[in-house]
Amino acid sequence: MDRGFSSHPFVVVARRAIAEVKAGAAVESVESLTLDFKEEAGRRVKDGIYGPGLPRNDAAARALAEEACCLANTEGGILVVGVMDKGTGHAALIGTDIDAEWLREKIWAYSEPHLGVEVQVAPEDGVRLLYILVQRGYSLHRSAKKYKHRLGTRCVEMTADDQRHAEEDRFGYDWSAELSDGALADVSEGAVDRAREYLRGTGEDSRLALAARPTPDLLRSLGVLGRDDRLTNAGKILFVTGERVLVDYQRRKAPGASSVDRLEARAPLLTAYAELKTRIDAVNEERQLQLPSGVRPRIRLIPDRAVREALVNALIHRDYRSPDPVLVEFTGSQLVVSSPGGFPPGIRVDNIISERSHPRNATLTGVFRSLRLAEQEGVGVDRMFRDMVSAGHSTPTFADRGGRVRCVLTGGEPSAPVVALMASLPEEAQDDVDLALILHALMQAANVGPDELTYLLQKLPQEAAEALRRGHVLGLLNSAHGSTRARPRFRLSDSAREQLREVLPYITTSSEQAEEFIVRHLQAHPSVKPRDVADMLDVTEVQGSRILRELREAQVLEIGSPQTRGRGVFHVPGPRFDDAARRHGLLS
Repeated sequence: MDRGFSSHPFVVVARRAIAEVKAGAAVESVESLTLDFKEEAGRRVKDGIYGPGLPRNDAAARALAEEACCLANTEGGILVVGVMDKGTGHAALIGTDIDAEWLREKIWAYSEPHLGVEVQVAPEDGVRLLYILVQRGYSLHRSAKKYKHRLGTRCVEMTADDQRHAEEDRFGYDWSAELSDGALADVSEGAVDRAREYLRGTGEDSRLALAARPTPDLLRSLGVLGRDDRLTNAGKILFVTGERVLVDYQRRKAPGASSVDRLEARAPLLTAYAELKTRIDAVNEERQLQLPSGVRPRIRLIPDRAVREALVNALIHRDYRSPDPVLVEFTGSQLVVSSPGGFPPGIRVDNIISERSHPRNATLTGVFRSLRLAEQEGVGVDRMFRDMVSAGHSTPTFADRGGRVRCVLTGGEPSAPVVALMASLPEEAQDDVDLALILHALMQAANVGPDELTYLLQKLPQEAAEALRRGHVLGLLNSAHGSTRARPRFRLSDSAREQLREVLPYITTSSEQAEEFIVRHLQAHPSVKPRDVADMLDVTEVQGSRILRELREAQVLEIGSPQTRGRGVFHVPGPRFDDAARRHGLLS
């Protein structure tokens, strides 16, 4: 059992309770609101007789998921698996064979929203027990379609009023605002100096005045120093030196290679963040581009603001009640940031751009915003997307896996044509996240419609249609051939295509290279004509006819019109169309 886990208050209480049971106490007598002992379901043959356990016991996993949700919906707590429900003495310890990692994943899978727990093996006098550490949920969790909570030592189904009261209680809960055991005297002046440095760096008069104030006044203004000069949890994390590893950073030159730089950054958090950012900046190289306008911007392999947002989001939204650190790995030109705690309430992969979250640690978030390390209006995820695609990179990817949020930024050499095109737009258009994402979509597909953009923009079709209209008014987009008022479609304008010609994959006269885009077209439309190909690939109609003929000879297409010559000829999918779609990953 690792040191951080074993020192958790719930674990300490569980170990004491087991000692009491071994000394003769009844199991039921030592259970509490936050402590529950469980047998491995399915092992009991009859009273007092148990059969062998299973490493993967699905019935047990479902039962334990329900119990874990019950604890999470109350005050959190710990489940000790491998103890007889009704028993006394050492004989009550019957053990379990369930695989710990498998069980953690199953509890995650069998709960809604997914519940992340810690599961560790805890041998007791030669008997294998499992400890399942459950934190109080930021939202209510259910399993088997039921919401339950603890009443005393019982797990009971919640009424509608129970659920409402619990949700109201959680809505404003801010762990970082609670008073800690840290005091003003514990504050690291180095961390305070770092805060002053960030404040002065803003250049704002109000921030400069704040930086000049005495330390107690500064901390009170930041909201981290409470009554009796006690620090809040946010204040202790930010300004007090400690042994806890907050961030574990590794730099690798290639996947699987040995790390060439390693940092286990400890509290105070401001010092840890500064050291982490410095190390990343040292290897996140800058490139100076020469744009046609004469401007020579300097852009890092991964845009600086995207890096900052990924790191800050992980630090302010993580669950600090979990002992696990934020994991940061910079491999080649890819940055992966993984933080414990899952997404904040209301946030999912499919709304992370468009939905404004309620900060999990509002007081801590407020400090980062005061220091201008985090955006005032939100957490800057939309800007992270904009900056990545505006440099010609892929969009950030997010996943919530096993109670950890994973963010991946894949950078590389910035694309001068994309940077130049974005820089040529009016200033307000350069800040338009929707337009940047539409440009990104049209780097992959020759034309798009509102329905195809709803997932990327994380907006309704009507909102996507309005974004396309803005691009059209700016001259960035043109209506695609075949577009109608009922089913509008847009492509890059001729001038935009000319600027991006060297990086657009569909600007080609090769039928082999054009195949993917014609297949995409036919998945959205019933037929394709030479004029469609000319519009799509920026070629002449004669070249479009030749491309269609070559794809017809390969049996990817066939003529669908009654006539086989003239302007009325159109093509439809041929016998090998599905094979072509599979080749390009457009059909499973």
